[in-house]
Amino acid sequence: MFVLYALFTLAFAVAALQYLYQRLSSFAALRYAIQKHGCQRAPQYPHRDIWGYDLVQDRIEASKRGAGYQIFQQHFSKYGKTFEEHFGKQKTITTMEPANYQHVLGVAAKDFVRLEPKSKRKLVKRILGPGILSSINAEWKHQRVLITPIFARGELADINTIGKHVDRLIKVIPRDRSTIDAKSLLQKMFLDVASEFLLGESLNSLNEAERSAETDAFLETWEQAMSGIADWRSAPRYWFLRSIFPNDFDRACQRLHQMLDRHVYRALRETSSFSSAPSSSEKSKAELSPENGPPQRYIFINEAAKKIRDPTKLRAEVANIFFVARDNVAMCTANALFQLARHPEIWTDLRRTSVGLGDEPLTFDLLRSRPLSLFRYVYNETLRMQGPAIHSVRKAVNNSILPTGGGSDGKAPVFVEKGTMLYCDNWSMHHDPLIWGPDAEDFRPSRWENRKPPMWEFVPFGGGPRICPALQQVYTHFVFVMVKLTREFETIENRDPTFEYLTQTKLTVESRNGVKIALIPPPAMAVEAATS
Repeated sequence: MFVLYALFTLAFAVAALQYLYQRLSSFAALRYAIQKHGCQRAPQYPHRDIWGYDLVQDRIEASKRGAGYQIFQQHFSKYGKTFEEHFGKQKTITTMEPANYQHVLGVAAKDFVRLEPKSKRKLVKRILGPGILSSINAEWKHQRVLITPIFARGELADINTIGKHVDRLIKVIPRDRSTIDAKSLLQKMFLDVASEFLLGESLNSLNEAERSAETDAFLETWEQAMSGIADWRSAPRYWFLRSIFPNDFDRACQRLHQMLDRHVYRALRETSSFSSAPSSSEKSKAELSPENGPPQRYIFINEAAKKIRDPTKLRAEVANIFFVARDNVAMCTANALFQLARHPEIWTDLRRTSVGLGDEPLTFDLLRSRPLSLFRYVYNETLRMQGPAIHSVRKAVNNSILPTGGGSDGKAPVFVEKGTMLYCDNWSMHHDPLIWGPDAEDFRPSRWENRKPPMWEFVPFGGGPRICPALQQVYTHFVFVMVKLTREFETIENRDPTFEYLTQTKLTVESRNGVKIALIPPPAMAVEAATS
């Protein structure tokens, strides 16, 4: 008994000395930062309780109203562009300053690690598996090495591949001025694009004649799984209660995995004789060699199966990239149509540009050329208003110093102690009147004329090493779809009685009410459609 008491006393003394050492070290570091760099503490959020749960609850309630990001804007306006908050013992510095964003994600990225709530990472892993969206630190670096070359290839931006799917989309849009939910149609179309790229065969979700029962089941299952994210955001503290017993979310994840497994095992069988992959340079030369005929179609799952023989890991890679390839561009295009339906005069300008191209083929180079600059302005403005990445969360693994945000005027540097959480809110930064002008809340693509996107004031896909690897492909697909739609339809009308954009966040930001619009063809085309 005496030995146990002695061991307990020793352990307590060691822990106390370690805590004392950490506090003294932190105090010394803080004192040095104050003397050397003039650091001051960021303004404090006035919590109503000692645990800080009041702020969490306020944000959850705002999210339920579709105003989850506006509440951050209100707090920045009231307490400053950088302020300190806490939840329990965890200190968090919340900021919308571009200079701080650059420091955390760029200049001093080594001092910070990406950190999402553990419950969210587990939730995403249950849906997608251990891939790039649910990984951190060394595991994420490994995923990035695998994915980056894939998105660097031209296949994802292949115009012929996406072209046939856009043509199908145009065919299913009614010509009788009836209302459609463009968000739903675009999700189905980009599901077809992504499935053909990833799996080698399209799910044909837009083609009722070819659509199988498996496709219908996949669509239903995917939406159920994505709804789980929204449910988690509404009550993250109580999500563990739902994980005790099987529920609709768990069953949806299980069905999703079973559907993907069919393609996983097929790819593993077809690549079973593969021994070693040629280098990327050798592969490029072989594919471009005239004597080898036309380039072979690139199917992601087959190429990944040559390197990943574990079926569970292979399925996770496919599921993670499936989301990147499908939801990002679908939501960006849907959000653009949401805004254009409320600003039909901009649609008219876009149509004038697209019709002016005549019969010129929509090549990769043309889509990025100056004649289509108005489409780029619309793209940038859409991402500014409702971008896919609305914040970045990091945890300091070393002591660091933010360039600004301290003191009563918010101008002094801020000392960041190891262990502090950093919440970088680019939604508020993208709506800052001091950056974008007094009309920052208005959709005005013309603001991008003669304006090069500032590096750290416009970060819709994040910044630094973890920037989205698919951003170039998102732009290419967006412009292609918008050119085709504006060529085909003369006007666009809003059919949603709610004018403002109500947010819903699953794995990306989308309109809670969908995108209820009508696309009106030119009179001659409408008559032709009615008589055919």
